[in-house]
Amino acid sequence: MSHVKSRWFGILLLMPAGVFLLVFYLYPVTYNLYLAFQRMDAEAFMNGDGAFNGLENYRALLQNGVFYSALRNTLLFTFFSILFQYSIGFLLAVLLNKSSRAANFLRGLLLTPWFTPIVATSTVWIWLLSGSNGIANYALHALGLIDQGIPWLSQPSTALVMTVIVNIWIGIPFCMVLLHAGLQSIPSELYEAGEIDGASPFQKNRHITLPMLKEVSAIVILLGVVYGIKIFDLVWIMTKGGPGNASQLLGTLSYEYSFAKNNFGIGAAVGNVMLLISLVASFVYLRVSKKLQS
Repeated sequence: MSHVKSRWFGILLLMPAGVFLLVFYLYPVTYNLYLAFQRMDAEAFMNGDGAFNGLENYRALLQNGVFYSALRNTLLFTFFSILFQYSIGFLLAVLLNKSSRAANFLRGLLLTPWFTPIVATSTVWIWLLSGSNGIANYALHALGLIDQGIPWLSQPSTALVMTVIVNIWIGIPFCMVLLHAGLQSIPSELYEAGEIDGASPFQKNRHITLPMLKEVSAIVILLGVVYGIKIFDLVWIMTKGGPGNASQLLGTLSYEYSFAKNNFGIGAAVGNVMLLISLVASFVYLRVSKKLQS
């Protein structure tokens, strides 16, 4: 009898989390899958009477060159963001892997970009990169590197690059914290043995630190991929996917189809593509994680 009560008590404790996942995760994903097979404009969406059109939304999406541009930009955005976020975050984690007051203060200070709201961060960077009165152009002009201001966010050749740089700046603290936590679990005896064998700092990081951080690194990379694939707010605030779709990502394209063109069906199809990429990344992570643990 006590076993039954304990079981129902456990179920009762899990119910709030289960309801939350059902309402805010399972239902939106399921409804998005449903929308992708409907001819759904704003009126049909409000009335809830969209017509089933099979794979027409996906067919229209695959025939649109902007989709391939957004897919390429998303993959480039994600790859270079993770590459530099992990590399710089790893270096900072190693350099600040101490228990001194200075190291603790610097770690806390470096978390500022991660805690700052995206709207505030994007607004500040828009001001810094302004083509007319931005600090970036002012500094480059003072150094004699440019003769006139560069419209960093309004020219196709630099818009995507600037959003990647800002995203790297935001994500470095998160990578640093996770990698620093992983460093704390590495036994100091391994480094002492390496010093006895005459290993240099580079060799110790290569042969001790990186192998011992394999599982943490896999988590950092997976989270970076998922975040990079679904990112919307940063790019929309800074460039709105422009100019001329130069910084268009899957997230901004889905929003544009749904709320600018009132085509919720194709917008949902783009969202499902993002979901598929995230699921593939998660599957790869599980396979890699299983190999690392074996």
